[in-house]
Amino acid sequence: METFDLTDVTATSRQIYSLINHYGYDNGLGMTLTNAVIQHKPSRIYEFGSGTGYTTLHLALGCYVNRLGNVITHDVFETESVGIFRPHPMNQYNRNVQSMPHLSALIQSNIANYNDWLLTGDTNFDLIYFDINNDGDKIIDIFTKLNTPANKGKILLFEGGHPDRNTAKYKNVTPIHHDTVKQLTNFTLIHDIAPGIIKIEL
Repeated sequence: METFDLTDVTATSRQIYSLINHYGYDNGLGMTLTNAVIQHKPSRIYEFGSGTGYTTLHLALGCYVNRLGNVITHDVFETESVGIFRPHPMNQYNRNVQSMPHLSALIQSNIANYNDWLLTGDTNFDLIYFDINNDGDKIIDIFTKLNTPANKGKILLFEGGHPDRNTAKYKNVTPIHHDTVKQLTNFTLIHDIAPGIIKIEL
């Protein structure tokens, strides 16, 4: 994927990394999201899986560089079980995001489950990032529901896709990099360090 000169926001990027050390994702994952936003120039970004705000801030950083767009992020936080993964506390997310007011001004936060949102038929987005403990079955389901004429040309990004991500935690599900997922969605792996990020253009 094409990369961009981000020297004008280097300090902002470093501040994000210093604030949030989330599962060792200092491997460029966040900046891959920023660059994807810069490249595609979405006006309206949805995120499902706000977590600690690490990815939310990087999506907003892309909007900040573009001087275009905003991020509407959704998470269940402590409101429901996420299986083998612990829920993230909302106060930690709020603390991280609010510490960067020039980016938080571009962010709207909601408590919501992605499955409930899919049932609404909402097409008012240009790009969505899903960080919802993805697996191949989830991606096929989401792709099938969103792959409509109204969404043609829009971008879906998913956490995961690198083979090393599929540890014992994911052993009972279809891996994202499975041939069935690749053939149906024609995805591109845009971040090739575990856990990876895949991109699907609808």
